Amino acid sequence: MNASSVSSRAAAIALFAIISLFPIVAIMVWIITFAGLEKEAGRLFSEAESFIPAQLTQLINGEVQFRSAHHL
Repeated sequence: MNASSVSSRAAAIALFAIISLFPIVAIMVWIITFAGLEKEAGRLFSEAESFIPAQLTQLINGEVQFRSAHHL
């Protein structure tokens, strides 16, 4: 395995990790709203702000609130 191969594999893994975040977040929002865990989700997301960007937690929290208010 040469240096070019290692960097290509590292880039592929990073890309896969970034791309796989959206389905995980979508499933997490669906489970939270389906189970009716909005208050617990708010607490969880406020704790997660230490390692997740604040804009992402606000986006997820807003989506959970919207879906729970409209029962989607």
